[in-house]
Amino acid sequence: MAGIEEQPPVDDSAKQREWDEYYMKIACLAALRSKDPRTPVGACIVDSENEQIVGIGYNSMPKDENFTWKGTSSTKKTSSLDPQENAANPELKYAYVVHAAVNAILNKTKESIKGCTLYTTLHPDDDCARAIVTAGIKKVVYCMYKRDKNLEVGMKIADVFFDIKGVKLRKLPEASLKVCEYVKELQNRIDVGGKNKSSEEQSGEEEPSVDRKIEPASWEKFFMSMAKLSQERPGDFKNKAVGACIASPDNQIMAVTYSGEPDGIEDEVKRLAKERHDLTLTKIPEFYTHAEYRAIVGKPSVRGYTLYVTSYPCNVCAKVIVESGIKEVVHYKNGDWNDDRCYSSRKILTTCLGPSNIRKYGNGDSINESQDEASRSIAIEEPGHT
Repeated sequence: MAGIEEQPPVDDSAKQREWDEYYMKIACLAALRSKDPRTPVGACIVDSENEQIVGIGYNSMPKDENFTWKGTSSTKKTSSLDPQENAANPELKYAYVVHAAVNAILNKTKESIKGCTLYTTLHPDDDCARAIVTAGIKKVVYCMYKRDKNLEVGMKIADVFFDIKGVKLRKLPEASLKVCEYVKELQNRIDVGGKNKSSEEQSGEEEPSVDRKIEPASWEKFFMSMAKLSQERPGDFKNKAVGACIASPDNQIMAVTYSGEPDGIEDEVKRLAKERHDLTLTKIPEFYTHAEYRAIVGKPSVRGYTLYVTSYPCNVCAKVIVESGIKEVVHYKNGDWNDDRCYSSRKILTTCLGPSNIRKYGNGDSINESQDEASRSIAIEEPGHT
């Protein structure tokens, strides 16, 4: 079964476009964590071998700290004419900002990302290109979520750099993405930032960051949004789609996965079953793997991390969660709450992790499972259940 791929190698295929759209939406969601008042940018790195996300980033100041800067260029007339000069000027934003592509590379979840594909909401510039080439990334897919669609000098330099180093660069038209809340919110932020910039230029004012602070979504909302967005990935089992996201204590995304069969092998299993044994399979639950299971088993260690999942885990996943060392579980909905598998999983999770570490997410806040633990503990200890 080696060599089976989840998506076809043809770039202009319908399935490839679906995957491109999915990964670009992940990048758009990542951009919403940026505090940049003008051009929030997001990036997503994908392993070409198994189509798993192995890095997510957004443009930010180092460690998300607040640095004071006066503008984006030394003079409005010479804006972006000398990217190296702008990047070194301590009064400008570029001297402090960590670009989204660089951020994603530095936050990679595997030792090597050679041969991977980078999705970014903005054309990379020369700073991004250095990191991309050094990391061994071989493909870059980009959109131009920016009011000015023209390539800046640094972006043109990156084009030349990519051509010399054999990095394939491909533009994904923004119009090809189906509108979702994350794409819409990103475009709205860019439009609002552009209008503010125009009014400042007319009044002759500078661009002080302290006067226009952007408050990104909370970390918890961001992580759960990643889990929910992963439900939209192309493929089978859309009617039962569950998404999961694992975050480290320092808010690094370690995994974004979805329910489905390992490496998308359902079609191949059906074909070989028919070819070798004349079996016609309509469903093959043996190969169905839950989102949280995939997220945990696919990583070297998740001890002390938090799991965000769109539906309450079943008993099989609960055992994996506990044994892996996951510290906390936040679920979006109860799922099959009264099913026997959820009944036993509730007992496993509350016993091993503690009721305070199992929380239901809702309206931007999480509801602690210990709030109604008294009534639930009675049900769990009902005679006839173990």
